[in-house]
Amino acid sequence: MIGRAAVFAGERVRAWRQAGQRSVFALGAFLAAPGAPVAAAASRLPLLEGELSGVFTALKIPGAPDLHWKVGLSRSGASGREAEVTIEGPGTAVRAQVRVDDAGQVHWRLISSRIDLAAWNQAAAARLGSDWSQVLAQGIVTAQGEGTWGREGLAGRARLSLEAGRLEDPQRRLVLEGIAAELAFEDLAARRTSADQSLRWQGGHVDTITLGPGQMKFSVDGEQVSVAEASGRIWGGEVKLAAFGFSLEKMEASVLARVVGLDVAQLLPFLPPVLAAAEGRLDGSFTVRRDSSGIQIGAGRLSLQRGEPAELRLASTPGLLSSSLPATVLKYYPGLGKIETGEIPLQASLLEVAFTPEGDAEGRTASIHLTGGPVDPKLRAPIDLTINVRGSLESLVKFGTNSRLRFGGGR
Repeated sequence: MIGRAAVFAGERVRAWRQAGQRSVFALGAFLAAPGAPVAAAASRLPLLEGELSGVFTALKIPGAPDLHWKVGLSRSGASGREAEVTIEGPGTAVRAQVRVDDAGQVHWRLISSRIDLAAWNQAAAARLGSDWSQVLAQGIVTAQGEGTWGREGLAGRARLSLEAGRLEDPQRRLVLEGIAAELAFEDLAARRTSADQSLRWQGGHVDTITLGPGQMKFSVDGEQVSVAEASGRIWGGEVKLAAFGFSLEKMEASVLARVVGLDVAQLLPFLPPVLAAAEGRLDGSFTVRRDSSGIQIGAGRLSLQRGEPAELRLASTPGLLSSSLPATVLKYYPGLGKIETGEIPLQASLLEVAFTPEGDAEGRTASIHLTGGPVDPKLRAPIDLTINVRGSLESLVKFGTNSRLRFGGGR
């Protein structure tokens, strides 16, 4: 859930970083001869003054919009050159400056950049490969930066922002809306950011699970992403992830998720079919692991908040309780049968849900333990019930057709 959104964000960080680097290099192409080192090519440019313009077509990005460019050339110092670059087109507005000093050093400054992702979505998705071909992205990306460019490559710093974002990925069954992000690279050569990068969203869903507002604080250092904190609203409560890290190359991570105040009624579709209805709040924790096969929910435990009872109705299972009791005992508990069929609600003083998808020492993959009695005090029927589940939880809990979100290792 939140872990899936967080790791997915890491995939987008990699995509944005690559796209940003391509944009800066494309800008430099205005001043570099094909195949020549940038500084050497720029230093050989004639000392011209004036203006050039034209239409730029990104031949290596099929479907990219045509862009109108304009370059104003002037001298800088005794033998330096300076170019003011403007690029405009559908969903695109860029202003930049490139200056070659007397020593032949190239200095670049991205004055302003505004990109409408909707205009570039189709072209970018195709460029990023088949895994992203169905992704629909919206939002406004702005960027600024400055630095140098020479034989050793690109250096400097840059800041990117995303506002009014929306992401839909049918393949991963993910939708995020109201996305806002900040990504500031302190060192472009090392691909390193500061520690306070942020990603926020207002809502969405993963498979059939509705997501509320959430946020993530992270940093990037080369291929390593470190998440300092991540949290979000889900199932009427809140999920908080412990700090974790992952590589942009392998995209694998394992993290502990702590949950507070989950609405048990919203959890019912994802639990073994024991309860027909429920009211109450659960706290607890579970592990979340991500690898190439998708997201797996590992071992965990949820229980009623301390001092807060829950009202439940059992799924109709005649004989669930009474079949194990002798007739002489049953006559003292006239409400037991109606509890079994769900006709009478049960006041639970304890409700625990534990799941061990890989199986515990006794082969159980899940268990539900509840104690309580009828809401109506006139009906005496104390309940202490434990239901054990053995076998794959996938046959009991469905997140959606062809889902990449599952319990354990897909047993």
